[in-house]
Amino acid sequence: MALADKFRNILAAKNLNNEISQEEILRSIINSKFPQNPWEILGENSFNEPRTVPKEEVGSPVQEFFRNANVFVTGATGFVGIVLIEKLLRTCPHINHIYVFVRSKRTVSPQERFNKIFNDKFFRRLEYEVPNFRQKLTLVNGCLDQPGLDLSKEDRQTIINKVNIIYHCAATVRFDEVLRNAITINALGTREIIRLAREIKNLKVCMFVSTAYSFCFQSEIEEKVISVDINYEDLIQKVKLQNDDELMKEEQKALKTWPNTYTFSKALTETMIEKECKDLPFGIFRPSAIVSTCKEPVKGWINNVFGPIGFTLGFSLGIVHVYYGDLDADIVDFVPVDYVVNALICSSRETYLKYKETPMIGTWNIKTNTLNALAVTPVKGAGVNFARDARSTNYMVVLPNLKIIRKIENNFDSKDAPTNLALEPRIRYY
Repeated sequence: MALADKFRNILAAKNLNNEISQEEILRSIINSKFPQNPWEILGENSFNEPRTVPKEEVGSPVQEFFRNANVFVTGATGFVGIVLIEKLLRTCPHINHIYVFVRSKRTVSPQERFNKIFNDKFFRRLEYEVPNFRQKLTLVNGCLDQPGLDLSKEDRQTIINKVNIIYHCAATVRFDEVLRNAITINALGTREIIRLAREIKNLKVCMFVSTAYSFCFQSEIEEKVISVDINYEDLIQKVKLQNDDELMKEEQKALKTWPNTYTFSKALTETMIEKECKDLPFGIFRPSAIVSTCKEPVKGWINNVFGPIGFTLGFSLGIVHVYYGDLDADIVDFVPVDYVVNALICSSRETYLKYKETPMIGTWNIKTNTLNALAVTPVKGAGVNFARDARSTNYMVVLPNLKIIRKIENNFDSKDAPTNLALEPRIRYY
């Protein structure tokens, strides 16, 4: 069972799935120890007044880069895509239009998914400051794993004629994704974006959102595509032609170097971009682990329990007890999603400018700087203490406690393990 499903079951068992009013939430939080209104802290009561920006008003160089621009965004219902759309609409008043690429999902139509995006309270600030923002949005129905992105002829022609900037944020981000799906969505889907970009009449830049861990087996990751021996064409053909059992051998081979199919498929895609897109204004953007917003549009917003957020939620509820890492050496490599989006927007302009000087693939890393880094130990201590103090004991299975291990051995002695944990017998504690 996925970790998120376990959380849902626990919450359901504790009757937390019912709608709770904002007043009830405030009464349960504000007390003598925590007297501040959380909505004030999060910035939800301090929006700017709406204003009409005159066309002749000149903005910053980044804002001017988007003047009269038409933008195409994939992954628009995802974490980064949502924040990107909000930021562009709120801070780039002269942007012309954003085409939002959305696929159907199970029994939910693209239109329903599109409407649901803007029902989130995350957009309250945008709705207040830019009331007519929806006029600059158009839904584009398609599917990343289909030939031609499954676009209608009309939509494809609109994109070819009008779009100037592409942000390709869509991907499968599951670490345990089968190789066929990872390559079909992440690599072949990107190839369809490349083919579309080649047809666009006035393309300024196309940005591919990758990951800082695409070549994580390297000790140092420079801002360039790392040369590795990947025959991506051969592997793509095997994905198309081989059965699942045959393809499992390729997956096992890849996982000798990469930790999972997600990072492998991103490395494969970067290699493909480097080979095929030297004549296009193409950028590769590599964020590390992305967490909730730091400042804007509100503080602390997140809409998922993936990666570090799922882990944090897990130990806050007393479900997760073990972390594998080095207490002294490991850096908590988290970057707030609003920082990621700001860097993505700025790097797209820089990619455009550099390509005009010298045609080449622009590559950009965004991660925690070692000059201002957080180590595992203080983050662990702060997280456990906060979880215990935050009046969330009604939601906990047990009081939070986190054990950090840094070595795995085969000669495990079961008496070394804490008696209250059911753990695999090959983990030694330190």
